[in-house]
Amino acid sequence: TYTFESNGSRLFRFRDVSGNETETLLASVDNIDKDKPELRAKVLPNTMVTEDGQLQSFMGAATIELIVESVGDTLAGKASDTILIQNASQSRYHSVMSNGRYAFRYMDKAGNFDTLYVDVDCIDTTAPTATDSGNPTAWTNKAPTITVTPNTKASGAKTYIVQNGVRNDKITFSPEENGTYSFMVTDEIGNSAAHKVEVRFVDLNAPIIDYTDSYNGNRNIFVNAGEFDKTLFEKVTANDEESGIASFGIEYPDDFDANIPGKYDVKFTATDNAGNTSVLTRRIQVISP
Repeated sequence: TYTFESNGSRLFRFRDVSGNETETLLASVDNIDKDKPELRAKVLPNTMVTEDGQLQSFMGAATIELIVESVGDTLAGKASDTILIQNASQSRYHSVMSNGRYAFRYMDKAGNFDTLYVDVDCIDTTAPTATDSGNPTAWTNKAPTITVTPNTKASGAKTYIVQNGVRNDKITFSPEENGTYSFMVTDEIGNSAAHKVEVRFVDLNAPIIDYTDSYNGNRNIFVNAGEFDKTLFEKVTANDEESGIASFGIEYPDDFDANIPGKYDVKFTATDNAGNTSVLTRRIQVISP
């Protein structure tokens, strides 16, 4: 009995006790395989293997293609394969949906085995972003038209702005008051993020002119000739809680004379920094004796 440790041929001759010998016998072995099979991998971004083993485009996935390097070995997902993939489908294509390290343990029909580790980092997991335009940077008294547009992603994944459950290529809105407006940005892969638009310079409201502390708060006042208290009359204030007061003025008629009986209309004008204007007209009636 002779054990072959490797492929090859050996010559054997047999002799009996009387010294008779046989002819030389040649024994050859060629089915010993102690070499590990060799695989390498190629990562195909944005692809998915179909049920019939074909590749198709698919954003958010990647396909690992296993390629045989060892001579004589085959891996095509058929019964004639000489390399067997353990704990995975018997295919040269393996699609994954997330980045990470994937291990493929494989062996040939002689029992030689090894493990191939494949790192996948090409699947787009970044949150999409958006850009807005039309947001005023100085005070305005008109509702601006602001456009929110999703930015193009390096991966090529289509991006959208979601409003009321509907995906839009872009949206526009006209805020009538300041505040933070939030919009959902998503891509076709499923990554999403919030895009916030901070509106700070919209003021559609005119200033408020307050005369409650002036002459008991009466808009039209009646005074005796020579008794008009100008300081009390002008105790009128203007305020604007949004853009603030830019100017506030008092205009008396040219013929106003508190000592001469008559009717005089005095105009109070307040303008805020956004350009809104309020006008209050108060009548002073100077009474004769």
